[in-house]
Amino acid sequence: MAFPADPLDVRTDLYLDGAWVDITDDVRVSSGLSIRRGQSDEGSRSDPAKCTLTIDNRDGKYSPRNPASPYYGRIGRNTPIRVSVARLGMALNLTGEEKVAATTPAVPALDLTGDLDIRCLVELSRWSSANAQTFIGKHLGAYVFGKDESDRLRLEWTSGGVYRAARSTPVTFADGSAQWVRVTYDRDNGAGGHTTTFYTSADGVTWTQFGDPATGSGTEAVNTNSTPLALGVRGDVASAMAGRIYRAEVRDGIGGTVVAAPDFRALAEGTTSFTDSAGRTWTVTPPAAEVTAKDVRFVGEASAWPPRWDVAGADVTVPIEAAGILRRLGQGASPLKSTMYRGLTSPGLTTDVVAYWSCEDAAGATSLASAVGGSPMRVKGSPDLAAYTGFACSEPIPVLKGSEWSGTIPAYTVTGQTQLRFLLAVPSGGEASDSSGRTVFRWRTSGSASRWEVVLSSFGGLALRAYSGENAQVLNTDYVTFAANGKLLRVSAELTQNGPNVSYAISALVVGQTTGGTWTGTLNGHTVGAVAGVTVAPGGGLGDTALGHVVMQTAVTSLYDLASQLNAWDGEQAGQRIRRLCDEEGIPIVVIGGWSDTAMAGPQRPATLLDLLTEAAAADMGILTEPRDRLGLLYRTRKTLYGQRPAVALDYAAGHLVPPLEPVDDDQATRNDVTVKREGGSSARAVRESGPLSVAAPPAGVGRYGEEVTVGVQSDALLPDQAGWRLHLGTVDEARYPSITVDLTAEALRADQALASAMCRLDAGDRITVDNLPSWLPPGQVSQIARGLAERLGPFDWDITVACSPESPWRVARYGTARYGLAGSTLAAGVTSAAATLSVSVPDGLIWTTDPAEFPFDIVIGGEVMTVTSITGTGPQTFTVIRAANGVTKAHSSGAAVVLAEPGIRAL
Repeated sequence: MAFPADPLDVRTDLYLDGAWVDITDDVRVSSGLSIRRGQSDEGSRSDPAKCTLTIDNRDGKYSPRNPASPYYGRIGRNTPIRVSVARLGMALNLTGEEKVAATTPAVPALDLTGDLDIRCLVELSRWSSANAQTFIGKHLGAYVFGKDESDRLRLEWTSGGVYRAARSTPVTFADGSAQWVRVTYDRDNGAGGHTTTFYTSADGVTWTQFGDPATGSGTEAVNTNSTPLALGVRGDVASAMAGRIYRAEVRDGIGGTVVAAPDFRALAEGTTSFTDSAGRTWTVTPPAAEVTAKDVRFVGEASAWPPRWDVAGADVTVPIEAAGILRRLGQGASPLKSTMYRGLTSPGLTTDVVAYWSCEDAAGATSLASAVGGSPMRVKGSPDLAAYTGFACSEPIPVLKGSEWSGTIPAYTVTGQTQLRFLLAVPSGGEASDSSGRTVFRWRTSGSASRWEVVLSSFGGLALRAYSGENAQVLNTDYVTFAANGKLLRVSAELTQNGPNVSYAISALVVGQTTGGTWTGTLNGHTVGAVAGVTVAPGGGLGDTALGHVVMQTAVTSLYDLASQLNAWDGEQAGQRIRRLCDEEGIPIVVIGGWSDTAMAGPQRPATLLDLLTEAAAADMGILTEPRDRLGLLYRTRKTLYGQRPAVALDYAAGHLVPPLEPVDDDQATRNDVTVKREGGSSARAVRESGPLSVAAPPAGVGRYGEEVTVGVQSDALLPDQAGWRLHLGTVDEARYPSITVDLTAEALRADQALASAMCRLDAGDRITVDNLPSWLPPGQVSQIARGLAERLGPFDWDITVACSPESPWRVARYGTARYGLAGSTLAAGVTSAAATLSVSVPDGLIWTTDPAEFPFDIVIGGEVMTVTSITGTGPQTFTVIRAANGVTKAHSSGAAVVLAEPGIRAL
């Protein structure tokens, strides 16, 4: 028998010593488990996921400080914990993380130079998404089968060093459904070309061609390589799949010899290595992949293990309240450093650093700290520390004000290359000087050219000068026209010992520019040696100039190596910022939707990781939350919320819901006067001046509901659309349904396992609908966006409650659509509840369509939806209609507004 006749098979695991350990037998499912994820009804951002459960601790096993416990030293604060329900078929579960998942080593049999045939039984969490997802392939010049960003099956391969790809028509599979898919590649179709054909199947035996074959010129063989054959991710760990693979098969030739055939359906839970029927040995690598029948409902961290017992001490438990990673990220987190600091201290970005002073010290500092462990810079004079804020890539840096700074370079191995760089902001009026200029930067070396200087002219030119040990000038480039005055620069001086000579360069890159300036040359007959020390503004000759991020390296690198950091990542797509920051901080992240097709974010300033992620999500207006099946973060882009198919379609009359289903007509989300500001920029305001939710006093409107928000977008030009979209979301004229609850033990759900499975897959941002409402509720369909989910699991109980917001504002127009409404249309005369024709006044010079091919379509008047079957005339026009399309019929007065039932809204 199955649930609910048998108890719900709830499993609980702890992640100990690099593996999941099953503790199911010690968890008191009879006491119930509760899980919450995403937003609450009142929330505007996702709360940390939370799971509460009770563990039996009568033997002291779960007391972290009990040395007799087998888990002593293995459990404690933030031990990962996972709750799942064993209800699925065995498969390879893939989390969507861009990591190695399941592979088999390269062997000659997998080098398919002729025809090939690939078949898979796969279940994607989202077949309809803007994410490319890989089923199986070798990549790096061989072959890869998967789905592209436009929901089309795709085969990629390389022939003769040329990348090729063939695509099917878009698939329309239901999200979360398991599908047999196949692709064949005919290298030589007999007509001087090649042919790629896609198929689907109900059973993996009988195949139906899917769309037309894709043909191309040339009959070259598919390239071979030494990369493994991988499941769920390409060889470069890109285009990761989120879902389940039940079986895959690769054949040499169409219908030919099977050379790989991983089949997970009969494997044991947790298998990490196996040999398939073709003799290929596969390795499964958690956490990106796992062989499992579990439906994971929660992954989080147990931050505390509080022992509890009854008076007699006979019943000892540990009540656990585990939380998702958002809790840890929001608790006691330090701000991330500036983007320039992060770039210069990242081993993967900046190499061979010998000395680095960021100069981001607080106003009360008496020296400038080294960021890499050396001595601080000594300060002579009284600079204005932490005074200059013009560099978004930096925390405030000093204004020199006649001061002099000096720093000692620690001993290092001379490589023959020396590079010194710093940020420089000269006031727009320049620094007063005579023809000899003002020395900005000086460094001393052990070579024959023992003193080097970068010198600034009054007009903003920069010169590189060198002097011998006898203080004789041996190099003067004269002033290079960098036009430094009023600019934000990163300046670079580069020296390379080439035999008896020194190749030099002085370069500068302006913040926000893609091309810098460089002056190069050769100093003959001299050496550089080792740098001993550096001095900023020797003699105190600079006044209102700001300088910071002084770094010395023993390798000459590109002037553009930290261009993005110099720009503080200004203009980066919000989704890319979320992904990059998580990668930099080691936080697993999955982005649903095209991460590069998101709002353009402004500069990344020092702030906590969570604040930066939230700022980026707010700029795009997507959903930042936590995935249910892994410890990490999930970002769902705004565009994935547009025009969705229902993920779950419920029927009230069929008994799919648990009462109550209670609409609320309140002002919780009402915002009809919205001002949007940009930090360091301008603002834009959008106001709803007319309509039922306008700022007009009741009854013409609801009065003023103001909101002022600051958004981290790139430019002021984006603010009007931001304000308009927020106004649109804040003036949705319909009832809210704060929550929808489904009991998976209900008879209607037991009889419809497909619906029950869809409900289990429902996630934040998905669309959920309810049809066939009772007569006392507003007519038509309830259509909501899931914002958060709460689950209650017990031996014979599984309820899921969805926190909702209206879906209708996310129905947006598509450019190229031939159907638009005609604003300003009204009834020219009143009509009865039975009238089948309407006289409609239209704006001067405009009419509704009279083309028979455009009918039928729906309009709404006074809450009644009518189906228009024809229109005649030019003004007033006569509409022939079928009444009560939504079950409402009533009389309407002259002057009532006539609008499309589904108006086209321009997306943000």
